[in-house]
Amino acid sequence: MVISSATRRAGATKAAPRPHDLLRIDANTLISDDSATPQEWVSHCLSRTPWVVVRWSPAGNELVAVGVRGDDRSQRFAAWAPLSAINQILSPEDLVGHIDGIDPNFAVAEAAKSARDLFKTFGLTWGVTGSVGFTLATGFNAIHSASDLDLVVRVSAETVIGKREWKHISTSLASLPCRVDARISALIGEISLNEYVAAASEPVLVRTAEGPKLISDPLGAR
Repeated sequence: MVISSATRRAGATKAAPRPHDLLRIDANTLISDDSATPQEWVSHCLSRTPWVVVRWSPAGNELVAVGVRGDDRSQRFAAWAPLSAINQILSPEDLVGHIDGIDPNFAVAEAAKSARDLFKTFGLTWGVTGSVGFTLATGFNAIHSASDLDLVVRVSAETVIGKREWKHISTSLASLPCRVDARISALIGEISLNEYVAAASEPVLVRTAEGPKLISDPLGAR
């Protein structure tokens, strides 16, 4: 089961697009990079499923950086979408309430439910991304037996979670029945949960709108 069209409209995010948000767009308005020529699969996938994901990249001139998802893992295409071409926005958080609809034959179904219970324990805001998020948002199944569970956890200045708790979360996610790629999104940017808990005093790689940066104690700087 996936989110129905009516529910998707009702649950659409009102704010400006953020990285990992899924956008339903007018596909013929997509702008490709000057150095990149769209392959045939790009047009095919957008015609079938006119959804793109917001990328970590500087935006401007009423454009948002997006990526087109193909059927194969190697099929990813970077482009730009005019803000005026966006018909609907769904954030990863919008999709959490629908994870019970994931096909139970896939390991990510059990993993997503366990992750929901885990983050509820810590009072954390989170959402699903990757193939699971794409499937729930669009209704087109992108999940397979070896799919990872990709997710993002939102933190703010009010989030009171220490390194010990993050390590517990990382260990718990590692015990789930599929690989989990968890990222922490803060005001300063986005970091890998596993890289953060493994770091001692060394800087951690942070994704930002201006590009990747090495920052010491990125959550302390949030």
